[in-house]
Amino acid sequence: YPLHKNDDTKDRHPDFLFSKSYPNPRVVEFYAHWCPHCKHFRKRYTEVAATMKAKYGDMNIEFWAISCVPNAFICRDFDIHSYPNIRVLPAHSANSSKIEHFNLHPFQIFRMANIEVAAESQDDTDVLSIHADSAADSDQAYYLSKTKQQIYQDALLSFRFLCQTSVFTTSDNKLSPDAKLAFNKFVRHLQKVLPPTMTDDFHSILAKIIEHAKALSEDTLMDIVGTEVVTDDAWSPACRHHDSPFTCGLWHLFHMYSIGYAEYNAVALSDDTKLEAGECAQVMRDFIVHFFNCEDCRQHFANDYDACKYGRCERHGDDREFALWLFEFHNGVNRRLHHGVVFPSTWMCAMCWKDEAEYDPDIVYKYLRLMYWPSDEKARQYRQDVLSGQHVQRAEEEQEEVQPLAPIEPNMQQREEEEEQHVQEQPSPDVVAATPPVIQRHLRRPEVPAGVSTSAQYPHG
Repeated sequence: YPLHKNDDTKDRHPDFLFSKSYPNPRVVEFYAHWCPHCKHFRKRYTEVAATMKAKYGDMNIEFWAISCVPNAFICRDFDIHSYPNIRVLPAHSANSSKIEHFNLHPFQIFRMANIEVAAESQDDTDVLSIHADSAADSDQAYYLSKTKQQIYQDALLSFRFLCQTSVFTTSDNKLSPDAKLAFNKFVRHLQKVLPPTMTDDFHSILAKIIEHAKALSEDTLMDIVGTEVVTDDAWSPACRHHDSPFTCGLWHLFHMYSIGYAEYNAVALSDDTKLEAGECAQVMRDFIVHFFNCEDCRQHFANDYDACKYGRCERHGDDREFALWLFEFHNGVNRRLHHGVVFPSTWMCAMCWKDEAEYDPDIVYKYLRLMYWPSDEKARQYRQDVLSGQHVQRAEEEQEEVQPLAPIEPNMQQREEEEEQHVQEQPSPDVVAATPPVIQRHLRRPEVPAGVSTSAQYPHG
């Protein structure tokens, strides 16, 4: 992939940096030829450019490198004081955002370049059940009306509500060092792993919180998330159907976080930019302990987490395990609080459950990704896998429901008793003779071929 260079130019204002009408998004490295770390980073940067071209070539993202020794005037205009320094510029814009060179990741490039990753509207619902057409009047109809956009909005509303009511709760309106660290870490993780296509409002809120992280105050946080406290009617009908719309949206946020972790690592451009499952789980745990103000709830969560329940401490090696662990944890809460209700129900995803207690990890992960991640090529395949399996299972169930019972072959004694009964029930010749011909055809029994059991032909005469 040709990396554009601008090592020595007399053009003090090249279009790719200064033109507000430049058509493509750009990633620009400012470096110095004498900088040892720049030399070390060069290979990595060119590999990133090649990988992005191969995976996302249709987005026309350009990669540039500018030496600040011969182009000092340009670097001064961009306020470059250290190397390497990476900037991202959206298409049709001359405004740049800094991205840490050691954290170069497609999600951040998309976000900073205002690139919208296309999502397919026809796959925008979370409904995978093949029983949907029969559920319009049932409680399950609440699931039918929920789209990914509603899930994202519910998650945002719950995050806003938590910020409004559960962050600054002491009389001096200050966060303890541990609470401040827990809040900032979770916000930074959310910014990294939430879908790039998620509502701009959420990404904007996260970016502003990070910008003010060092001196975050209650007034600043309220300015960012809004002072009008979120009310129950703001959440989707699906979440309002739950006991608490707030906790419904919060679970959505946590599931998105766990799926986002796996997706973030799946497109990481190198191993050193990947996240660790243990760290992500710990960040979520600390956030819940400090800011989820249901005392029993957070105590249960902390106790189960610290006791490595659901195999937390042994689940390593597969990025999907974090999402599956959270899925098991969520269902543990459901069983304790909602008398055995599980998510997803067999109505929503018949293939997710092998029986009442055992789930299929592969299908469950696919279901969770379909529910919480934007539609893409992988989602289309996952949807086909889940739905085709459910159609097959449903067809087998229907076949079993209508399968006629095989006739039971009577034993010899039963045959003799039935023959005797038929003889007794046979009309007398006088009755038959006095009966009109049409009716006689119904009263007379036809002759039975030799070797054919009359009981099989006429079980009761």
